[in-house]
Amino acid sequence: MVTVQEKALKYAKKVQGNFLVRNSTNSVTCWSGNKTTVMSLRVEIVKDFRKEDIYDEYEYNGVKIYIENSLKIKEDVYIFILLKIPFIKPIFDVKGIEIKQY
Repeated sequence: MVTVQEKALKYAKKVQGNFLVRNSTNSVTCWSGNKTTVMSLRVEIVKDFRKEDIYDEYEYNGVKIYIENSLKIKEDVYIFILLKIPFIKPIFDVKGIEIKQY
């Protein structure tokens, strides 16, 4: 089951957007020259999103939620506003999803 915090839901409806949950991969080089890949979850608001085969689609109170199907849903999914700074777009986070380890 997918649920969305009331504040996050209001924001998505206000901007007429949908949620996109995906894996974000970054390469990091430390001072010794070793390269490491850092993977994290990214939650963002998207408009006019074209659903591709790599996303599963859910809906909560009229807002669509696209979750990359390479992610592992381990329990009920909860999308919420992590941080809201005045005059800046909110930063979202998600619980109940983890990155599959290869």
